[in-house]
Amino acid sequence: MNLRHLESFLAVLRHGSYREAATRTGTSQPALSQHIRKLEAELCVGLIQRQHSGCKPTPEGLALVPYAESLLRTEKRARAHFRDRSLGIGAGTNIGVYLLPAYLKDFRTRKPETEIEMTVDNNPAIARRLEEAQIEVAIMEWWDGRRGFTAHPWRREELVLIIPPAKKGSEPFK
Repeated sequence: MNLRHLESFLAVLRHGSYREAATRTGTSQPALSQHIRKLEAELCVGLIQRQHSGCKPTPEGLALVPYAESLLRTEKRARAHFRDRSLGIGAGTNIGVYLLPAYLKDFRTRKPETEIEMTVDNNPAIARRLEEAQIEVAIMEWWDGRRGFTAHPWRREELVLIIPPAKKGSEPFK
């Protein structure tokens, strides 16, 4: 699947017409049309409906959108990886809010040329972003042992249980 064809497809949907997409992307209308036709031929489905009100995705086109966006994000991350100018880091909420900022400040001081793209979210979302190559590093409270990844303990934190005081006449927590 040609990534330029996917870019053209998304541009037509984003801008609502071939003409506007051509103007915004600096590509000719015939080139955009050819990209879409080749993509449709490769997938054996129609992807865009032309209407008086503009271009709309077919159901198949709508289904392709998240895949196209993911492929283009992955291409961007791969190119950035080899330029060593961008690092995508995902962190679980507690780590991202309370622990990581001091480490990121130190890293930026030592490697100011590296752009850091930080994502803070819940652990399942961070694991999903790692699997989809949206980030290169995940720092999480737990890891479920997914294949194809290597996990290393970073640090251990003491877990403290906090409970309300026992009511008069009740048994204390055991």
